[in-house]
Amino acid sequence: MEDISVGNLLLQNDTRTKKEKQQDFFNRLGELVSITEAASAAGISRQTVYKWLKDGDFRNIYDKTMEVAAYKLEEEALRRALDGVIKPIIYRGEQVGELKQVSDKLLVTVLKARLPARYGLHTNAIKYEPPEESIFEMTPEEIRQMNREILAEYGDEDDDT
Repeated sequence: MEDISVGNLLLQNDTRTKKEKQQDFFNRLGELVSITEAASAAGISRQTVYKWLKDGDFRNIYDKTMEVAAYKLEEEALRRALDGVIKPIIYRGEQVGELKQVSDKLLVTVLKARLPARYGLHTNAIKYEPPEESIFEMTPEEIRQMNREILAEYGDEDDDT
């Protein structure tokens, strides 16, 4: 007798259209930035996503979603480099204080990426083009709306994958 996990059972009973599954995946990808985590959260297999990536329209939406997510990650890296993170100070198993820790290495990495002519290797420097300011201010709901609009623009064939 074949062993069916709860995840596989959910996949078998999924009544969403392909477009709905893709929309759910893109919404989660914009927040999670990981194919594996976004696919799992959307209730689809990672293999299905890799299959969809062969389709040019899906790939375009994926690339745009990952670009927005990458900018958000870059902003978080810059925030951590400048503002730091709070780390607990533990002594004999008890927290006795906190330490604000900033990262010079992280700041240098961001500077090299954003201003390679000044801070990076001077050979093969890539011109940094900052995104629109609104990207940094996007909420998860705004990302979901953007993904819905992109998916609506490309259309969809309803099937089970």
